[in-house]
Amino acid sequence: VGHISQLIKFAEIKKTIEKFLEQCKSSNKYIYSLDDLRYYFNSFTIKDYFTPRVTKEDAIQAPLGKLHYISKPLVGVFGTSSVQGKFTLQLELRERLIEKGYLVGQIGSEPTALLFGMEYCFPFGHNSSVKISRYDTIAYLNKCLYNICNKNVDLILLGCQSRTVQEDNCNLVNYPLQQIEFLLATQPDIVILCVNPWDIEEYILRTINFIESIICSKVIAIAISPVSRMLKDDNSYQYISLGDEESKEISQKITMATGRKVYRISNKEDMDSMCDFLLVNLSE
Repeated sequence: VGHISQLIKFAEIKKTIEKFLEQCKSSNKYIYSLDDLRYYFNSFTIKDYFTPRVTKEDAIQAPLGKLHYISKPLVGVFGTSSVQGKFTLQLELRERLIEKGYLVGQIGSEPTALLFGMEYCFPFGHNSSVKISRYDTIAYLNKCLYNICNKNVDLILLGCQSRTVQEDNCNLVNYPLQQIEFLLATQPDIVILCVNPWDIEEYILRTINFIESIICSKVIAIAISPVSRMLKDDNSYQYISLGDEESKEISQKITMATGRKVYRISNKEDMDSMCDFLLVNLSE
């Protein structure tokens, strides 16, 4: 069950969803919900379904503030905004690495992460169900990484949410504090940065410089979203698929500005090349 906070504002739709969920319950079907259903339906208890969440009860007490040393290579996927294909990119890399025979550990920040076989889900995006912050976030994610290391994986993939640095200072919602906590907590050895075709080069560079300065890491490559946007007459945006030639041209400009290789998320050959390039960097 996806996010339903907007859908249930319509009485008929809410009634239909509730009826469907009641049928699942009576048929002994497992329910995996991205939202906590107790907030919307009085007839549901926490035993009736599963929703990924991290509560204060999950907080880790680090003895004297000590953290575990993470011995496995960490690969982080970060971005300059939301809706860029960051989760798609993680799945593309995961699939290719497993096909090559690598044992992959993973922490996802999308609420569907567990459904794709990832070890941990830290869902702090839309309708976040993460109730810890700051030092508790760092200690919790450090423990998750340590537990994955004990499974003797070859490497660990990490996926963040939304932007990494703010574009402007005019609204509190623009401050990516949870993303910065996630970055500090996970300390990826290398990072792949997802960008939009319309991102200003200065903003991309500022994001790269921020990541490489706040932790000891290297942004090795950039992944470009396959979707662009066009401003309509009513000042709203229409999202359109990028053509092959246009995406190549934008990729070349970003490469010239950043000195990083650019890969297109929608292109199979690019995804194959990115996976190989990632492994080369990890082996150095």
